[in-house]
Amino acid sequence: MEMKSVFKKHKEEIKLYEKGLGKIRGRLSYSIAILSDIEELLPEKDKVKLKPEIEEVKELIISTLPEIEKIEDELKRRKLAEML
Repeated sequence: MEMKSVFKKHKEEIKLYEKGLGKIRGRLSYSIAILSDIEELLPEKDKVKLKPEIEEVKELIISTLPEIEKIEDELKRRKLAEML
């Protein structure tokens, strides 16, 4: 069975997140939402084993957001400097 692309499978949800948060933040936030959904679907015995791993992945994703903000701020500063 061929696996459907996440961009096809979750097209509308991804668009909604991207519209509200921007392309990068939207995709990262939707990734966190998918991970949270997976946590809820896991049987209790698997949840105990996998929850720490899922939480680590979510933490890594969340840690990228301030880095993205720094890059965006730098780009804005450069653009303003060019305009002066």
